[in-house]
Amino acid sequence: MKKCPNCGSEMEADVNFCTVCGTDLRNVSAANDQENLNGQSKDSSKSNSVNKLQENETFSRVTAAVKNFDKDSLWNWFLTSWKTPSANQKGEKWYGIVTILIEMVLFIWGTVFGIKKAIIQITGINTSNNTEFQNNFNQVFHSLTIDLFLAIFLLGAGVVVGSYFAHKFVNEKSPAFLDYTNKIVQLSNINAIVVLVVTLLSFIDYKGLISIISLLALFAGLLFLIAGAVSICEGHGENRDSFWGVIIYVIIMLVVAGVVCLILKNQVISQAQTIFGNFTKSFFNY
Repeated sequence: MKKCPNCGSEMEADVNFCTVCGTDLRNVSAANDQENLNGQSKDSSKSNSVNKLQENETFSRVTAAVKNFDKDSLWNWFLTSWKTPSANQKGEKWYGIVTILIEMVLFIWGTVFGIKKAIIQITGINTSNNTEFQNNFNQVFHSLTIDLFLAIFLLGAGVVVGSYFAHKFVNEKSPAFLDYTNKIVQLSNINAIVVLVVTLLSFIDYKGLISIISLLALFAGLLFLIAGAVSICEGHGENRDSFWGVIIYVIIMLVVAGVVCLILKNQVISQAQTIFGNFTKSFFNY
């Protein structure tokens, strides 16, 4: 639209003269376009200001998160959990999840390395003499690593999810899932030390220390299971007796353990046959 500068009437954009007073409007459009450009420039400036404000807010949040991390550091969280496992701590929501994942990776890494080293020592396999056999051997242990991680991950998830579900069954109110995970991990945080010891022993001499490593691994698993059961009983405003919550938790864990066994049974047997089958072939042919 064009606006007549003389009488103020508005015309269509393609009109060259005012239909009311006859004023020449051929140069008016350029002035309106300039106003539009100025308006767009102002809008762009406002948009840039908003973006800068959002960036500053994001930076402030990150800075605040770093400061909070310094106050409630992961190390202090570990120290308190080792001294007083049931202490009421407030840590970052990711503490528990990250701790569990790191423990899983360390345990599997050390265990698979130790088993591989022990098999080589027991059987006397020399994989360097046969490239094809070496590739098959490494592939089997790569699959074993994935299977072992899957098994431990499912069992760990079963503990956390089963305990959380049982807690919700018993109590009227339940904390957020990540906060609840932190509580379970806090109760069993001595596992961080146990897993480190198991990993080191696996690298040193898995074959000679297999009994100690197995006992420590069993202890870590039982401690995590117990932490899940204890967390069920730590609630407020119970609707039902916590004993029934523990029973539900146990049933869930039995189901999860059964599923894990069914999934991994055939794979482990197949991998064992592959290892020793290849070893027999290598023994007779080379």
